[in-house]
Amino acid sequence: MTRIALGAAMLVSALGGCGSARPQSEPPAVRARLLATFNSTACAIDERDRLYCWGFAPVDGGVIATSPTLVTTAPGAVELAVFGGAYCVRTDDGVVSCGGANELGQLGDEGPSRGELRAVPGVPLAKSLLASARGFCVLSREDELWCWGYANQRGPTGGPFDVVQRSYRATRITQDRFERVVGRGTVCASGAGALSNRVFCEDASAIRDAPSFALVEVRTLPPLPLLYAARGIVCVGASGQAACNELLANSQASALRVGIPQDATLAHVDPRVRCVLRRGELRCSSRGTDGNIPLLIDSADDSGYRRAATPPLASAAIEFSFGCGLETNGAIVCWGSDYAGQLGQGRARFTPRPMRVSGLSGVREMTINGGRFERNLSVVFADERGLFARQNNGETELEPLTGPRGAPFSNSFVDPIVAPAPRSVLTTGTTVCGLFDDGRLRCSPTEGRWTEPFGAMTEGASAYAFDWQTFCRLTLSGRVECIAHPTSSERPRDVPELANARAIASGYERVCAITAERTVRCLVRRVIDTRGTVETRVETAAGIDDATHIFSSGRVVCVTRSDGALYCWGQEWVAGRATSQPLEAPTRVEGVRDVRSMAISSPSLETRTPGYACAVDSAGAVYCWGRNTLGECASSGGRFIERPTRVEGLTAARSVVSNSTQTCAVLESGDVWCWGMTTATSTGGIGSIYTLDRPVRVALPTE
Repeated sequence: MTRIALGAAMLVSALGGCGSARPQSEPPAVRARLLATFNSTACAIDERDRLYCWGFAPVDGGVIATSPTLVTTAPGAVELAVFGGAYCVRTDDGVVSCGGANELGQLGDEGPSRGELRAVPGVPLAKSLLASARGFCVLSREDELWCWGYANQRGPTGGPFDVVQRSYRATRITQDRFERVVGRGTVCASGAGALSNRVFCEDASAIRDAPSFALVEVRTLPPLPLLYAARGIVCVGASGQAACNELLANSQASALRVGIPQDATLAHVDPRVRCVLRRGELRCSSRGTDGNIPLLIDSADDSGYRRAATPPLASAAIEFSFGCGLETNGAIVCWGSDYAGQLGQGRARFTPRPMRVSGLSGVREMTINGGRFERNLSVVFADERGLFARQNNGETELEPLTGPRGAPFSNSFVDPIVAPAPRSVLTTGTTVCGLFDDGRLRCSPTEGRWTEPFGAMTEGASAYAFDWQTFCRLTLSGRVECIAHPTSSERPRDVPELANARAIASGYERVCAITAERTVRCLVRRVIDTRGTVETRVETAAGIDDATHIFSSGRVVCVTRSDGALYCWGQEWVAGRATSQPLEAPTRVEGVRDVRSMAISSPSLETRTPGYACAVDSAGAVYCWGRNTLGECASSGGRFIERPTRVEGLTAARSVVSNSTQTCAVLESGDVWCWGMTTATSTGGIGSIYTLDRPVRVALPTE
C-alpha cells in the first residue's frame, strides 16, 4: 500500500522570494496564561479558558500526546496543578475543581475518571493549590492544609509487596494552621503563629508505608521563610541567600547554600543544578548537564549563574528530564527530553534549545486532496495571521528517523501569502489556490511562482469549483467559466447551459449549478471511446426546484432544499446502500438536515467500492455515513454506516473536508480534528498510518 501523510506547515520565519529572509512575527497558536508540569505531563490554560495537555496527557485514561490536546474548559481558573493523569484548577473565588484520571482518588471522590472539571467535595475555599507526591493539596482561606489522593494499607500478610491502594476524600492534615504552602511533587508548609518559620514537609519517602498523607518537620534548615519545594528538595531563605536540603538528609552539614540575586526567585534546585528567574531571564548554574536545564550561554555572573537560551519568561516549571516556560507574551517553550512528547513537538528525542509549543488553531478554512492511491497529498489552510500555506509530501519523504517523529504534519514545502488571508482555499493535490475578498484568485503550481489562472478579470468571482479536469469560476453576474487546469494558459470557456447560476460545484467530468430558478443543472462531459471522442450533455435534476446549497465529488451530487432536507444522487451508497451502483434520481437522505458544509469522498473511476460523506448542519454537528472500513465515518459501528450518524467528541464545527480515506473538521474555535486513515494522531508518527474511528485534535509544528 502506498504510504501517505497529511502534510502542512506553519511559517515561523517567513521566506521571501528566491529564498531571501523576511522577518515575520508569529503569534503563538496556544497563547497561555497558566502552565503546570508533573513527571512527563505538561498542561496549560489559554486566554479563552481552554485546558490543553501534552506529553503523557490526561486524555482517554492517559495517552502520549506530541502536541497540545484540548482536554476541557476551565472558566475563571487562576491556578493549575497536574498529578497522575489528573488536573485541578482554583478559581479566584476559591473553588477547587478536578478532572482526569481517578485511579488513585485524584479527583477527591470515589467516582470514575472524567474529562470535565467538577468541584472537589469537602474542600473549603482555597487560596493556593499544589500537586503533592500523592495527589493534590490546598491551603484554605482559614490557613488549613487539606489534601486528597491515595493512601496505602498493608495487606493481611504484611509483606513488603502486599500493599492495597485505596482512595480517600479530602482530609485536613493536622490541626495546625500554616502561613504558606509551596511545592510540586513535594508539599511543604511553613507554620503560623508559634510555629512561624518552622518548615513541615510531606514525607514522600514513606509513601509505601504511611497509611495516609503526613507532615514531618525539617529540622536541618535555619528558621527562615519558606521559598521553594519540589521533588524532595526544600529551600528557605532571605536577603539574597537560601538554604536548601534534601528531605532524606538527616544532618545540617548536607544543606546546600544557594545565592539568589536580588529580585530573583528560585525556579529549580537539585543536588547539582540550581536556576533562578529574574526579570524574565532564566539563569542556571553551570554544574551538571541534565536535560531539564536549557542550553546555557554567556559567562557566569558573580553568583555563578549563566543565562539560559530561553525567551523572556513569566514562569518556569522544570522536571527531572524536561522543562517548560511560559513566555511573557503567552507562548510556551519546552526543552530537554521528548520521550513522551513533553516538548509538544514530537520531532526529537532530546533538545537543549527551547522549542515553541504550538497547536493548529485559528484556522479559517482548510482543504485536503490526495489519498490512499496517490503519491501526493496537499493541505491548504488560512489562519488568523493572514498566511496561506501548502504542503506537498512525496512518498519518499515519509520514512521516520529513529522512532516516530510524532508531528502530525511534516515540513517539506511551504508557500506563504501575506495578509490578508484568502476567503476560501482550494487544492488539486499539486496546485493550491486562494480566493480573496476582492474576487481575485491566486494559485501556485507544484514548482514555480504564484499565478492568476483566469488572467485579468473584468468582474469579480463569487465562487470556484475544482475537480479532475474541471476548474470553473462563478462570476458576480452569474456566468460560469471553465478551464482545464488552474495553470492552463487557455482562455476561459463560457458555459451558457449554466447561465444565471447562484452556486456551483464540480465532480468527475461534470459541473453543476443552482440556477436562478433554484433548480439544479449539470453539464456532463464524458469520453465515450478509445479515440477520445467527447460526449457533452446537460442533465437537470428531477424534482428539485428550491435548492439552497450544492455539493459534489466524483459522480455524486447533493443539494440542500429550502425546507432543510438533503437530497443526493449519482451512486447508491449516499442513500444508505453499500454499493456504488448508479442512483439516477435525487433521493432524500434521512438523518441529517440543514447541511451547510459537506465533504463527499466518492470513487471517481469505475469501481464497486462505495464512498462516504460527512456533513455539517446549521448547529455545527457533524454527521457521517457510507464506507467505514478505515474509520472514515468516525464510528465503530461496522464497515458500512447506512444512516448519517453523529460524530461524537466535537464541539460546533464550521466546515468539513475529506480525501479518499481521511476527514477533517474545522471547528468554530479554529481548531482542526481529523479521523480515518491518517497520520494526524495525538501520538504522531510521520511515515506511519493510523486508523482512527474517533476524532483527534491535530497540531501543526511551527518550524
